[in-house]
Amino acid sequence: LCSAYDEEVLDAEKNDVRTVLHFHPALAPVKIGVLPLSKKLNEGAEKIYQQLSKKYNCEYDDRGNIIEEMLYRYDEDNSEWVYANHNKVSYDAKGRQTSWEGYTWDGTDWTPTGEKQEYGYDDNGNQLYWSFSIWQPETKTWLNHHRVEQTFENNLITVQEEKFWNKTLQSWVGVEEYNGAVLYNGKTDFRYDDQNREIYEVAYTAK
Repeated sequence: LCSAYDEEVLDAEKNDVRTVLHFHPALAPVKIGVLPLSKKLNEGAEKIYQQLSKKYNCEYDDRGNIIEEMLYRYDEDNSEWVYANHNKVSYDAKGRQTSWEGYTWDGTDWTPTGEKQEYGYDDNGNQLYWSFSIWQPETKTWLNHHRVEQTFENNLITVQEEKFWNKTLQSWVGVEEYNGAVLYNGKTDFRYDDQNREIYEVAYTAK
């Protein structure tokens, strides 16, 4: 393992060198990944995968899901790119996004940017809910804040409820002050004609 380390010169004049770890390809459990970035490329990519998988251990993934995103900013003083933000995304077995978390680099570690999002779906792929949590730096925990729930009939949304977390009652009953604003729960009913066209919405506010 020690012999796998190598030094890579980024800028000889500035003596900018970094240490990298090189593994021999023979150690990789998956030799080739076939990852078409567009559905239009699937047919050709599948043929390539079928040919390569006869000789190599390959993996095929046409979902194109981004699971991590690393953002950098340029440090003018030191003339280098440094960490800025790091976003993490998760998906279910059907490739639907189930969560998102954002982090900011504080110079020594990644700290949450302040918001986490979670999503849920029914068997037909309809989004049943999405919720938002806010990071509490004092307790280093996530606090419930905002949640939207939806009800469907025949894949048509019939009810949408918007809820806010009440910290005092520890419940989604709303009526909570946040940054000077009082947040109230709300509900919207949707109705359709016999051709499944939306004909009206009725909105309610709980106080």
